[in-house]
Amino acid sequence: GGRSIFAGTAAGGAFDPSTGAYLGDTGAVTAPVAAGVTMQLTRTGPEVFGTTSATNPMQGDVFQMLDALANAVQSNDGTTISAGLAAIDVATTRVQNVQTELGSRSTQLEDLRTSASTRDQELTSRISELEDVDLAEATVTLKAKELAYQSALGVAGRMLQTTLLDFLR
Repeated sequence: GGRSIFAGTAAGGAFDPSTGAYLGDTGAVTAPVAAGVTMQLTRTGPEVFGTTSATNPMQGDVFQMLDALANAVQSNDGTTISAGLAAIDVATTRVQNVQTELGSRSTQLEDLRTSASTRDQELTSRISELEDVDLAEATVTLKAKELAYQSALGVAGRMLQTTLLDFLR
């Protein structure tokens, strides 16, 4: 929490709001997703939007390109507008590639979650099969054993009956 989505592992904002300069780092935020498996969860600002160019804004990040393109439109500079449109196509492709990659990771995470849920249900079912008792079957078995025990006690009691006459004989 508290970390900008495009700032890498740096705390605070990813970009300076007044200059547009990138403030983040190149660190990757990763998280464990399975036993022994980690996945990169984010992309940095330069990976998504490009890097700043001090010499040629049309070769810079998306924000520099858009700013330069807006200036070209205002000054009716057809050459810069054409270059800007081509640069935007390249930037759009870069953003789409990152979106595709993150979408693929999202799908992988969903598949892992589904697999884990299925495995959890299978293990719960197996534990249930091993531990659960069929109440009706257990009751019948208990009553049968109780009857056999009572019968054995009755037979033993009759066989071992000793009376005062038995002692006198």
